[in-house]
Amino acid sequence: MQRMAERPGWLKDYRDRWLWEKARLKSRFTAFYQFMAVKYFMVRTEHPATVQAMGFLERLQYRLFSWYNFEMWSVTKIADRLYRDMYLALASGDIDSINNKLKKDISQSLKSRVLSRGKNTEAVWTLDKYHHRPRLVAYSVALIDPNKPKWAQSYMQQAVVELDTDQSLTRRKRTLEKQAETAGQNTARRVREYFVIQKSVIDGVGEDWKIWGMTRPTTIQDVRRDLNKQMGLSDDIY
Repeated sequence: MQRMAERPGWLKDYRDRWLWEKARLKSRFTAFYQFMAVKYFMVRTEHPATVQAMGFLERLQYRLFSWYNFEMWSVTKIADRLYRDMYLALASGDIDSINNKLKKDISQSLKSRVLSRGKNTEAVWTLDKYHHRPRLVAYSVALIDPNKPKWAQSYMQQAVVELDTDQSLTRRKRTLEKQAETAGQNTARRVREYFVIQKSVIDGVGEDWKIWGMTRPTTIQDVRRDLNKQMGLSDDIY
């Protein structure tokens, strides 16, 4: 979803703003409902016999406060670390070093970007400044197979994190004769990206978080398009 300053104004574009806010609230409620349903009714980390053997207070604490493999509270830090790892590997050209953190098509895309800049070009990437802390934009949980036992369930977590930073990229050319480096050109700019990461839990065992790619914030045009599809109308109605 767009940041506050980019949303339609209440006074100038009341109709668009109300439409946008309804879509935002519906999306948040749906994600929250799905998460609570999965946490409290569809997933367990202990076999039922083990839970029955617990005392009342221990069982209550387990049901209410055990977060299993959910990492909603720490996902912004995880995304920030993976974001840095990805751009450092892209700059160095060593995508293989983070292959285990990448979705397959993302790995191929990054390798293509490395090849496109040429073998004799090196890059140094730095993250200079955060304009604000990484912000969790969306978090969702989806079961892969609802028919599996609760204590050996398989599901996916996906998070979208906004990172608003100042970044620098310095490119250097290598000369073939002496393998010396020529002076590089430094490019510094503000970058705001919506970083998508995903984690699978298979048969109750959690895998590592992986980089899924980038997305963009939902705009009023997206909301209109979705509404028109639901109503069977043309996108040109607005």
